[in-house]
Amino acid sequence: MLDKKFFIFLLGCLLFIVSGAAMAAETENDNTIVIINGQPLSKQEFQVFVKSRMGNRPNRNITQDQLKKLTTEYINRELMYQEALKKGYAKKPEIMTAIDNTQRNIIASYRAREIISKPISEEVLRKAYDENLVKPEQEFKVSHILVKKKLEALEIIKALLGGKKNFAELAREKSIDVSAKNGGDLGWVSESQLIAPLRKIIPNMKPGTFSTTAVNTQYGWHVIWLAATRNTKPPTFDSLKDKIRTRLRNDMLVQHIKELRKNSTIIIK
Repeated sequence: MLDKKFFIFLLGCLLFIVSGAAMAAETENDNTIVIINGQPLSKQEFQVFVKSRMGNRPNRNITQDQLKKLTTEYINRELMYQEALKKGYAKKPEIMTAIDNTQRNIIASYRAREIISKPISEEVLRKAYDENLVKPEQEFKVSHILVKKKLEALEIIKALLGGKKNFAELAREKSIDVSAKNGGDLGWVSESQLIAPLRKIIPNMKPGTFSTTAVNTQYGWHVIWLAATRNTKPPTFDSLKDKIRTRLRNDMLVQHIKELRKNSTIIIK
């Protein structure tokens, strides 16, 4: 393993070369960032390397410490690359195949990026928003009492009709659901969140009433209290604009590939 002081020395040499490049260059077009064993490497090559190592993070967010580490890694990679070339690695069939595959991936991804980079007007975005707008959905503030047997549920309904106790009190006493400690309160639920038997009952109830029939589900027998209803608000255009743009760009790429496949001869063996 290389000594840490040696890495620092290498880094210092590189920083010296970079800082002195402007003075050493005969013209302003000198784009070399470092020369390793006589092989000049450009700033663009280093930037591509940095971008590949940092993923989607912008280069401007790279710290000085990260830049130093990337610089060291860049030099080390070049040294290994030069050694591998001397040993004839570039002529190995498996390496030539890997290089060809990587080249195809890079070129294809650049073409895809070109296709999806076409600007999408505000009018098109707005139209997509209007066409795919999520319709307001009704929500229900629901409480329930869950028991094992139908007879128990009917006794609870009888007690409610007689006004002996209120719904929350009976839920705390009788319900076997975890919501019992909260008086049976389930909070706000949308119609799509309701299981089928409850979906048939709750939307037809009036706020401030309880179900006068016991409702059976796979969990047991329910007595329902509907406290209130409300309509959800659809997300605004501005909050969805970026997502819509991404979806439309993906659609553009999918459509382009469909056209390519349609107009190409493909023989799978």
